[in-house]
Amino acid sequence: MNQLIYLLFCVVLINDLIQCDLLIRTSDNIVRSAIQSDWIDERTGEASTSYVELGMVADYLFYQRAKEHLQTDDAQMVASFVVAYFVQLAELASQTFERSLPNLTVVLKFVYILTSDSVSPFSSNALRFEMNGNAKDSAGRFYLKFDDYLGAFNTWVSTNLNSELSSFDTIVAVTGGNLAHGSMESISGVAQMEGACSTNRRGFVIEDQFDFTSFTNLAHELAHCLGKKMFYI
Repeated sequence: MNQLIYLLFCVVLINDLIQCDLLIRTSDNIVRSAIQSDWIDERTGEASTSYVELGMVADYLFYQRAKEHLQTDDAQMVASFVVAYFVQLAELASQTFERSLPNLTVVLKFVYILTSDSVSPFSSNALRFEMNGNAKDSAGRFYLKFDDYLGAFNTWVSTNLNSELSSFDTIVAVTGGNLAHGSMESISGVAQMEGACSTNRRGFVIEDQFDFTSFTNLAHELAHCLGKKMFYI
């Protein structure tokens, strides 16, 4: 089993944006993942190992719920918690791929934590709506238009991240809101098919409530982003 070993992370607060640079020890043979059916090497006909780069972005609603969860306003403490939590989610998702797609390894490259609405436009008031007269669900989460969120997040990725970070294979937004549409509020994640490595479709989104179950959503939506129409956990 391939294990990602996380040695160190450095948390820096810059104008409402917490950038967490992860120092990761893994295989030196990191290659840009090519989207191929079942990751088969067409030259040899044999299964080949591919690596998919993953960036993780905590939207403002997730940051707010993390503060509530920890009952603190200490940005550094919240950032440390979010990074540790995301590392575990990525590891669990990677292990899921090792069971279902053993020739694919997920490599977590960076974590961004957005600490105000002004830098998190994809979770702002403009994308929130009321369902049955309520702005929030029973857990206190704002309802978010899932399709508008995905489009706004991909726009943000292509216009706000620096060229190095925005060029990674896939980037997921983890939201503390409730992704919904019309009367549907059971949408736990959304991605565009074969969006990985594209200029404006590499981003996808999942919900999270700090219970670690969202790693299945992470693996599922990442598989769609890589072109897998059906992916069973």
